[in-house]
Amino acid sequence: GYSDGLSLVSYEHESVIVQSRIGDPVVTCLVSIPRDCPAGDDRGKGYLTLNLRTKGVWIFGDSQHMCGGA
Repeated sequence: GYSDGLSLVSYEHESVIVQSRIGDPVVTCLVSIPRDCPAGDDRGKGYLTLNLRTKGVWIFGDSQHMCGGA
C-alpha cells in the first residue's frame, strides 16, 4: 500500500518490491483505464511506479480483477 491509500495487486514474488523499504520516495502514474465498465465498477486501472531510491519500476493493477470480472 501507499501512503495516499492506493493499493496495488500482484500474485508474484516481485524482487523490485522486496528491495523497496517503507518510506522510500516513489512516483506513481496512472497508465491505463479499462473501458466499457459496468456503472460503479471502477476496478482494473493500471499504475506504473518508480522507486526513486532503488530506481526499480513496476506496473500493477488496482484490483485482482478487471471491471466486470469476478
